[in-house]
Amino acid sequence: MPGIAPEDRRRAPRLRGLAPWLALTGAAGAALVAYVTTAEPQVFELETIPDRFVRMEVPTAAPEPAAWRSPARKDEVLQKGKLLAKLVGTTGEGDLMMAHDPATDAGEDGLSTFSVDVDTASFTRSVATLAAGQAPPHREVRVEEFLNAVPYDYDLPTGDRPLQVHALAAPSPFDPAVHLLRIGLQAAEVPEAQRKPAHLTFLVDTSCSMASDDKLPLVQDSLHLLADQLRDDDTVALVTYAGSSEVVLDPTSAAQRDRIHAAIDALSSSGGTAMAQGVVTAYELALARHQEGHISRVILASDGDANIGPSHHGDLTPMIAAYADRGITLTSLGFGLGGGSYRDTMMEQLANDGDGAYAFVPDLEEAADVLGAQLTGTLQVVARDVKVQVAWNAEVVKSYRLVGYDNRRLADEDFADDAVDAGEVGSGHQVSALYEVVLHDGVEGALGEVRLRAKRPGPESPSEAWTVDLGRPLVASVEDASPSYRLAVATAGLAQVLGGQLHPPLLRLRDLEDLARGAANPEERRHRQLLLAFGDARKVLTPRVASR
Repeated sequence: MPGIAPEDRRRAPRLRGLAPWLALTGAAGAALVAYVTTAEPQVFELETIPDRFVRMEVPTAAPEPAAWRSPARKDEVLQKGKLLAKLVGTTGEGDLMMAHDPATDAGEDGLSTFSVDVDTASFTRSVATLAAGQAPPHREVRVEEFLNAVPYDYDLPTGDRPLQVHALAAPSPFDPAVHLLRIGLQAAEVPEAQRKPAHLTFLVDTSCSMASDDKLPLVQDSLHLLADQLRDDDTVALVTYAGSSEVVLDPTSAAQRDRIHAAIDALSSSGGTAMAQGVVTAYELALARHQEGHISRVILASDGDANIGPSHHGDLTPMIAAYADRGITLTSLGFGLGGGSYRDTMMEQLANDGDGAYAFVPDLEEAADVLGAQLTGTLQVVARDVKVQVAWNAEVVKSYRLVGYDNRRLADEDFADDAVDAGEVGSGHQVSALYEVVLHDGVEGALGEVRLRAKRPGPESPSEAWTVDLGRPLVASVEDASPSYRLAVATAGLAQVLGGQLHPPLLRLRDLEDLARGAANPEERRHRQLLLAFGDARKVLTPRVASR
C-alpha cells in the first residue's frame, strides 16, 4: 500500500478542552439537543421553553463508556445530530454549549469517518470580525475552515491518484500525555490551460439588505474581477433576485467582456429577498447552457437573508442536490460583516448541498484571491464525493477525537455508500484535519491507516477507494515539528479559543501566537492575516475575561 508523504513521516497529537459549540434556535432545537446529548433522554414540553431563549447549558452526564463508545451508539447520536442540524435555523439569538463529546476508545470503535471540507468562510469572516473590534459568534467558528484557509507545504501527488496523504504528530503543547495528529490531503493541480470550459451563472442578491458598501458594491467589484479572469470559451449569465428574480444577462461568451461588465454595473438594490425564486431561475438558466464535460457552476453572492417564499436552506436542498448530481454545482460567496442580517448557516449549507465551496468576501483583496488567484481550483474539480476514514490500530492507539468537522462526520457504513454525498476537492486544494490521540504507554507500531474514497470529475464516474498506511509519524515535541505542522496547530487553537473551547483563553492565545510566529511566512497573505488575528483576539477578549 502507498505510504504518506516522506516530509511528514514523523508524529501524532491532541488538545484538551475542545468542547464543540453550536448556535441553536427555536424550542424544537432546544428540546432535541437535550435528547441527543444527555445520558438519559430528557423530555421537554415545548410550551415550557421560551420561543426566544438566550442560553442553555446541557447537562454533561454521560452514559457508561462502553455504551457511549459502541459503533451503534455513535451512529445513533450521529443521525440525531444530522436531524438536529436540519431542524435548526439561523435566526435565533445566543449560543448553546453542547456537552463535549468524549474521546472514543479505539478498542470499542476503531473507525472515524468524515466528509472533506474546503470551505474557508469561517476563518475569513472571523478575522474580519476581530479586526472590527468584535468577537465572532461561537456558532460561526468552525475549526476545519480555519485549518483549510491557511496553506501548508504539502507535496503534490506523484502518481495517478488525485490526492496525496500527509501525516504528522507531536505531543500537545497543552497536555504532553496527548498527541495531536494532523492528517493533510493535497489535491493534484490542473494547469489553467487544461481547465475545461466553464459556464457560470452569477446569482446576485439585490435586495435592500445588500445596499451597504461591503455588500452589493463589493459584489460588483468582485464579479468584474472574475469576468476578467475568464477565457473566451467560458460563458457568463447573470440572474438577480429581490422581490422577484430577473434574468439580467443570458449566457454570454466571456469574449464579450464589455457586455458582461455593463450588466454588472447596472445592478442596484431594492425590495425584499426572494432567494428561493432566484435559485430556481439561476439553475434553469444554467441547465439550458449545461454541456457534459464542461464546468457548470452557479455562483451565489448574498448575505444569506431570505424573507419572501421559502427561507430555510432545507427547502432548497432536494433541488440543489439534484442539479449537483447532474454536474451543475453551486459556490456561495458571503458579503456583509455588519447589519445583523447575515445568515452564515444558510450560505454554508447551500454550498454543501450544491457540491461547491463557501467563501466570505470582506474586501477587494479577498475577492482578488478567491475569484482571481484561486479561480482554477474553485472551478476545476479533481475529486468528487471525497470521504476519509481513519482505521486506528487499537494496540497502539488508546483513544482518539476528531477536532472540528462537526457537521461533516459520517456513519462508518456511509464510507462505502455512494448514495451518501460528500465534499468536492478542486485543483490544488488542501484539506487538513486534527485528531487528539492518546497512545498506549510503551507500545510501538503503526497508528493505523487512512482510507480514501472519491470519484473522478463527471456525474457518471464510479467511486475509487484506496488505503494509505499511517505508520508512526511522531516527533518528540511540537518544537521539533515542521513549521507547517506548528502553523496548523496554532490555527486550530485560535479557532478553539474563539469558539470558547480552549481555556484559559488569554494564556492559550499567548502560547498559540508564539507558535504561529515561529512558523508563519510573512510573505504569505493568509499567514499575515492569522498573525494579525491573534493580536485582534487579545484586544477583544481581554476586556471580556477581565470583567468575569
